[in-house]
Amino acid sequence: MPDLAPIQKLPQELYDEIFSHFKEPYTGASGWTPDRNGATKKPYCAAQYDHARRVFRDYALHANADLRSVRLVSRSFYRSATKLMFGDCVVRSSAFQTKATHSFAASNITPFMAHAIKRLRVDFCESDPESKRLFAKAGPGLAKQTTADALLEFIRGHPSAISKLPNLECLMVTAPRYLNSGTEWSDQLDLDLDVVDRLRSSLVSVFSAAKFEFLTDLRLSLPCAYDFAVLSEALSDEMCLQLQHLYLEYTDATGQGGCRMYKTWCDYRGDPYEMSDARVPLSNLQQRYPNAEYAAHICTLIGRCCNLESLGLAATHHFEGNLLNWKPALGKGLKTLYLRRVRINSDVLIGLVSPHPETKSPLFSLRFNEVDLLSGSWAQVFSHISENCPSLSYLSPDHLSYAQEGESSHLSSRREFPVCPGHPPDRRELDALVLKLSTKLDG
Repeated sequence: MPDLAPIQKLPQELYDEIFSHFKEPYTGASGWTPDRNGATKKPYCAAQYDHARRVFRDYALHANADLRSVRLVSRSFYRSATKLMFGDCVVRSSAFQTKATHSFAASNITPFMAHAIKRLRVDFCESDPESKRLFAKAGPGLAKQTTADALLEFIRGHPSAISKLPNLECLMVTAPRYLNSGTEWSDQLDLDLDVVDRLRSSLVSVFSAAKFEFLTDLRLSLPCAYDFAVLSEALSDEMCLQLQHLYLEYTDATGQGGCRMYKTWCDYRGDPYEMSDARVPLSNLQQRYPNAEYAAHICTLIGRCCNLESLGLAATHHFEGNLLNWKPALGKGLKTLYLRRVRINSDVLIGLVSPHPETKSPLFSLRFNEVDLLSGSWAQVFSHISENCPSLSYLSPDHLSYAQEGESSHLSSRREFPVCPGHPPDRRELDALVLKLSTKLDG
């Protein structure tokens, strides 16, 4: 028997490490763009959360064709390349419109696939024109009933398939964001409530049927806050305690206050009354399950996850952050915090970035987008971060202000949508913090 070449003598674990670098590098948080019917093209907020975590890759392979070719080199190459190909699995909603409708059916998942898949993304948020309106009610110019039936069948098969993945570490579900936009911005947007209900019940079945002992990363972008109220009951305490990364987002932005751009569009039309965005109609989903009424259930879910290292919370209608009562476990604290469209008191926000009292702050990264303080000041927040978070290396503040109905409304800038606080003490503390981070970066 001929001697093996040096590379063929390497342990399998080294091959796995080498092949892990075949990942496609992350290309940046590209923005979501609403189409004329109100659906979005890309999960923008989830990408920002990844960026805040300093994760610069997507769940896609650099070149599947190259991996397939490499599998022919040797048995070791075959094993490592195959693990990589199946390790990150993306199930796109376009699958239900093709002959691959049942490609993710439980009956098609082999034992090898079941053990290889560690990260799964079920993606209903695509730029394909036929999939933007997946959750929209059938009607003129909208999804056909046959499409809705196929989507229901597609969703119905998920629980049995996902529950067969014993080594699952990361689960992502992304629903489209819907808002009133384009030429029909003032028309009511109706969603197919049967499809929304089926998606919600299928996720309940997923978390009720399997333990997912290795699941540490959960990212859910769902149509409304009510979905999380239901899911919170399905998630066991054990599963909540093992989560290290949690991202929650509700995506129905219809109605007054659902999107800051509404006032810009209303102002563009020149109607002073419409500048208040009061005429922007709610969808039928928001009329049935208003986001504001179920935000407390999201806080309850977050509060059960005391071992988190990163937390992302993205809203459409402003989330009332004062309902949060998250306390880290001993030796724990957030390394990454991402907030989008949240109203909160400064002391609650400071508590959120603070670790367990007996633990040094591990906070590494912060990203705040459209966060309004109800009381206190941004100067207090920035000062606390500067003095108590020595590990902080990344800060991204965007559209920070004060809520008009809050105790600190008098500190608000005259600019309607300030990128950063306009109050002079806020600016000074922010500039000092940025200078401190820049000095640290320069060494």
